[in-house]
Amino acid sequence: MQTARETQSVWRIAAREDVPALLEIERASFATPWTLGEIEEELDKPLARVWVAEVGARVAAFGIQWFVVGEAQLANIAVHPDFRGHGLGKQMMNRLLSEAQSEGMEKMTLEVRTGNTAAIELYRLLGFVETSRRPHFYEDQDEAILMEKKIDPLRSEGRFCCEGIERIEFSCAPCVF
Repeated sequence: MQTARETQSVWRIAAREDVPALLEIERASFATPWTLGEIEEELDKPLARVWVAEVGARVAAFGIQWFVVGEAQLANIAVHPDFRGHGLGKQMMNRLLSEAQSEGMEKMTLEVRTGNTAAIELYRLLGFVETSRRPHFYEDQDEAILMEKKIDPLRSEGRFCCEGIERIEFSCAPCVF
Protein backbone atom coordinates (compact mmCIF):
# COMPACT_ATOMS: atom_id res chain seq x y z
CA MET A 1 0.00 0.00 0.00
CA GLN A 2 1.33 3.44 -0.92
CA THR A 3 0.91 6.30 1.50
CA ALA A 4 0.74 10.02 0.85
CA ARG A 5 4.27 10.37 2.27
CA GLU A 6 5.70 7.87 -0.20
CA THR A 7 4.24 9.45 -3.31
CA GLN A 8 3.66 13.10 -4.08
CA SER A 9 0.02 14.15 -4.38
CA VAL A 10 -1.33 15.59 -7.60
CA TRP A 11 -4.13 18.12 -7.12
CA ARG A 12 -6.75 18.76 -9.78
CA ILE A 13 -10.41 19.53 -10.39
CA ALA A 14 -12.48 16.34 -10.44
CA ALA A 15 -13.72 14.91 -13.73
CA ARG A 16 -16.72 12.71 -14.48
CA GLU A 17 -14.51 9.60 -14.53
CA ASP A 18 -13.56 10.28 -10.88
CA VAL A 19 -17.12 9.75 -9.63
CA PRO A 20 -16.74 6.00 -8.82
CA ALA A 21 -13.63 6.73 -6.73
CA LEU A 22 -15.36 9.64 -4.97
CA LEU A 23 -18.32 7.41 -4.19
CA GLU A 24 -15.99 4.71 -2.80
CA ILE A 25 -14.27 7.25 -0.52
CA GLU A 26 -17.64 8.69 0.51
CA ARG A 27 -19.06 5.28 1.43
CA ALA A 28 -15.91 4.35 3.37
CA SER A 29 -16.00 7.65 5.29
CA PHE A 30 -19.58 8.34 6.33
CA ALA A 31 -22.46 6.46 7.94
CA THR A 32 -24.88 8.37 5.70
CA PRO A 33 -22.88 8.93 2.50
CA TRP A 34 -23.86 11.07 -0.42
CA THR A 35 -25.40 9.16 -3.31
CA LEU A 36 -23.94 8.69 -6.77
CA GLY A 37 -26.41 11.26 -8.11
CA GLU A 38 -25.52 13.82 -5.45
CA ILE A 39 -21.82 13.53 -6.24
CA GLU A 40 -22.48 13.77 -9.99
CA GLU A 41 -24.62 16.89 -9.44
CA GLU A 42 -21.70 18.68 -7.77
CA LEU A 43 -19.66 18.41 -10.96
CA ASP A 44 -22.38 20.30 -12.84
CA LYS A 45 -23.07 23.10 -10.34
CA PRO A 46 -21.62 26.39 -11.60
CA LEU A 47 -20.73 27.63 -8.12
CA ALA A 48 -19.23 24.34 -6.89
CA ARG A 49 -15.63 23.15 -7.06
CA VAL A 50 -14.72 19.52 -6.59
CA TRP A 51 -11.01 18.93 -5.99
CA VAL A 52 -9.26 15.58 -5.88
CA ALA A 53 -5.85 14.54 -4.61
CA GLU A 54 -4.24 11.69 -6.50
CA VAL A 55 -1.51 9.56 -4.98
CA GLY A 56 0.01 7.41 -7.65
CA ALA A 57 -2.86 6.39 -9.89
CA ARG A 58 -5.47 6.50 -7.08
CA VAL A 59 -7.85 9.22 -6.01
CA ALA A 60 -6.92 9.49 -2.33
CA ALA A 61 -9.05 12.42 -1.18
CA PHE A 62 -11.61 14.93 -2.34
CA GLY A 63 -13.06 18.24 -1.24
CA ILE A 64 -16.21 20.02 -2.38
CA GLN A 65 -16.90 23.69 -1.80
CA TRP A 66 -19.51 26.16 -2.96
CA PHE A 67 -18.95 29.86 -3.63
CA VAL A 68 -21.89 32.10 -2.78
CA VAL A 69 -21.39 35.88 -2.79
CA GLY A 70 -18.39 36.32 -0.54
CA GLU A 71 -18.62 32.99 1.26
CA ALA A 72 -17.09 29.61 0.59
CA GLN A 73 -19.10 26.74 2.07
CA LEU A 74 -17.29 23.46 2.67
CA ALA A 75 -19.85 20.96 1.42
CA ASN A 76 -17.84 17.75 1.82
CA ILE A 77 -14.33 16.50 2.40
CA ALA A 78 -13.04 12.96 2.78
CA VAL A 79 -9.81 10.97 2.65
CA HIS A 80 -9.70 7.32 1.61
CA PRO A 81 -8.97 5.10 4.65
CA ASP A 82 -5.73 3.88 3.04
CA PHE A 83 -4.37 7.44 3.05
CA ARG A 84 -5.56 8.79 6.40
CA GLY A 85 -3.08 10.06 8.94
CA HIS A 86 -0.66 11.47 6.37
CA GLY A 87 -1.86 15.07 6.17
CA LEU A 88 -4.05 14.86 3.06
CA GLY A 89 -7.08 16.28 4.89
CA LYS A 90 -5.08 19.29 6.02
CA GLN A 91 -3.57 19.71 2.56
CA MET A 92 -7.04 19.55 1.01
CA MET A 93 -8.38 22.15 3.43
CA ASN A 94 -5.44 24.44 2.66
CA ARG A 95 -6.11 23.94 -1.07
CA LEU A 96 -9.79 24.86 -0.60
CA LEU A 97 -8.97 27.87 1.58
CA SER A 98 -6.42 29.10 -0.95
CA GLU A 99 -8.90 28.81 -3.79
CA ALA A 100 -11.60 30.57 -1.75
CA GLN A 101 -9.17 33.40 -1.07
CA SER A 102 -8.19 33.72 -4.73
CA GLU A 103 -11.89 33.78 -5.68
CA GLY A 104 -12.41 36.77 -3.37
CA MET A 105 -14.30 34.99 -0.60
CA GLU A 106 -14.29 36.68 2.81
CA LYS A 107 -14.92 33.57 4.88
CA MET A 108 -15.34 29.82 4.74
CA THR A 109 -18.09 28.07 6.67
CA LEU A 110 -18.69 24.41 7.43
CA GLU A 111 -20.78 21.99 9.45
CA VAL A 112 -19.26 19.06 11.31
CA ARG A 113 -20.70 16.31 13.49
CA THR A 114 -20.04 16.74 17.20
CA GLY A 115 -18.47 13.27 17.30
CA ASN A 116 -15.99 13.94 14.49
CA THR A 117 -13.20 14.97 16.84
CA ALA A 118 -10.40 14.54 14.28
CA ALA A 119 -12.10 16.94 11.87
CA ILE A 120 -12.96 19.44 14.62
CA GLU A 121 -9.33 19.41 15.78
CA LEU A 122 -8.12 20.00 12.20
CA TYR A 123 -10.56 22.85 11.63
CA ARG A 124 -9.52 24.54 14.89
CA LEU A 125 -5.85 24.10 13.97
CA LEU A 126 -6.59 25.88 10.67
CA GLY A 127 -8.24 28.81 12.49
CA PHE A 128 -11.92 27.91 12.30
CA VAL A 129 -14.08 28.94 15.25
CA GLU A 130 -17.41 27.57 16.37
CA THR A 131 -20.26 29.98 15.64
CA SER A 132 -23.30 27.91 16.64
CA ARG A 133 -24.84 24.45 16.80
CA ARG A 134 -27.77 22.77 15.10
CA PRO A 135 -29.41 20.09 17.25
CA HIS A 136 -30.69 16.98 15.47
CA PHE A 137 -29.20 18.20 12.18
CA TYR A 138 -28.18 14.86 10.71
CA GLU A 139 -30.43 11.94 9.76
CA ASP A 140 -29.31 10.03 12.85
CA GLN A 141 -30.18 13.11 14.98
CA ASP A 142 -26.53 13.98 15.68
CA GLU A 143 -25.83 17.64 16.35
CA ALA A 144 -23.88 19.81 13.90
CA ILE A 145 -21.25 22.31 14.96
CA LEU A 146 -21.15 25.31 12.63
CA MET A 147 -17.69 26.80 12.18
CA GLU A 148 -16.19 29.59 10.14
CA LYS A 149 -12.87 31.13 9.27
CA LYS A 150 -12.36 34.67 8.07
CA ILE A 151 -10.34 34.92 4.87
CA ASP A 152 -8.45 37.93 3.59
CA PRO A 153 -9.77 37.92 0.00
CA LEU A 154 -7.54 38.52 -2.98
CA ARG A 155 -9.56 40.70 -5.31
CA SER A 156 -8.84 43.74 -7.37
CA GLU A 157 -12.30 45.26 -7.55
CA GLY A 158 -14.59 46.52 -4.82
CA ARG A 159 -17.18 43.77 -5.21
CA PHE A 160 -17.43 40.09 -5.91
CA CYS A 161 -17.66 39.20 -9.56
CA CYS A 162 -21.09 37.59 -9.24
CA GLU A 163 -22.52 39.75 -6.45
CA GLY A 164 -26.17 40.52 -7.00
CA ILE A 165 -26.62 38.03 -9.81
CA GLU A 166 -29.58 35.76 -9.09
CA ARG A 167 -29.07 33.36 -11.98
CA ILE A 168 -25.73 32.69 -13.62
CA GLU A 169 -25.87 31.87 -17.32
CA PHE A 170 -22.33 32.86 -18.22
CA SER A 171 -18.74 32.73 -17.13
CA CYS A 172 -16.93 35.79 -15.94
CA ALA A 173 -13.36 36.50 -14.94
CA PRO A 174 -12.11 35.90 -12.30
CA CYS A 175 -14.80 33.22 -11.86
CA VAL A 176 -14.10 29.96 -13.63
CA PHE A 177 -17.21 27.83 -13.84
